[in-house]
Order: sequence, then structure tokens, then C-alpha cells
Amino acid sequence: MRPDARTGWAPGDRATILGTRDGGSTWLHQPSPYTDCALWAVDFADDRTGWAVGTGGTVFATRDGGRTWERRESPTRQNFTAVHFTPDGRTGRVVGRSDTVMTSLDGGTTWQAGTTGTGMSLWNVRTFSERESWIVGDEGTVLSTSDGGATWDQHFYSPEKDAIPVR
Repeated sequence: MRPDARTGWAPGDRATILGTRDGGSTWLHQPSPYTDCALWAVDFADDRTGWAVGTGGTVFATRDGGRTWERRESPTRQNFTAVHFTPDGRTGRVVGRSDTVMTSLDGGTTWQAGTTGTGMSLWNVRTFSERESWIVGDEGTVLSTSDGGATWDQHFYSPEKDAIPVR
């Protein structure tokens, strides 16, 4: 299941993944046979199916709620900063440093490398369907695709113009 008030995951150094199902009162280490990377993001489509990404193009997948993790082949060695899959767990995107974008249409088994063309480091992604995703990155970069990542539309952010007043 997706993180909620009671369920969540925390990635870390040496391929560490911690999980909680009681709102953070207790955290359980979800073991990984790998210790050669830092993990920076975790996403679960449901209570069994999840992915973790991190340094050096690392992608892990679990099909048993995090009890075991398998390394997936990655077409890049760039550092990944975020991962997000559709609720059915089929379509996902990973983003990272140096304008890195990867797409999977088969639940994370295989990945296709791509780019947004901005050259910016990318920090977060939300995937809504095979065709639609949003990405944010350095220097106010906000991007969307409606064609599966073939092209990315840039939405310009101006802190002065778009600021929301704090009351």
C-alpha cells in the first residue's frame, strides 16, 4: 500500500530500507543482500509490490512487501532521486541527476532510458498513467508529459509571480 498515516518506508545508506506499519512507533529493517549503494527513494504500489532507487543507477524491486529485494538491471549509472509507479504497479518512472529519466511499462522488470532535454537534475516524479507524468527539478524546473515521455512540456515557475501568501 502507498504510505499513509500508519505505513511508510525510509531509505538510507548501505541499501537500508526501514518500514513501519504503526505510524512510526516501531521501524523494521527490511534486509537486502546489497550494501554497495545508498538508497534515496522508495515507492510501493500496494502492500506487496515496491521499488527502491539510489546511487549508481540502483533499482531494487520487492514482490513480498519488502521481505526480499532483487536488483533490477539499469541502463545508466546516474544517481536516482525518485521513483513512482501507477497504482496497478505496471508503469513507473525514475528520475535523477543530470536529466536522467527512466520508464518501465512492465512493473520494473525492464527500463528504457530517456531525457527531458533540460539538462537539469530531477528530484521528484509522479506517474499517473503510461502516458502522463510530472517531474520537478533544479532551478524551478516543472515538466509534464502526455505522450509517455517522448516529449516533455516545461512549465515555468516564478517565485514572485506564483507565490502563495502565508497567513
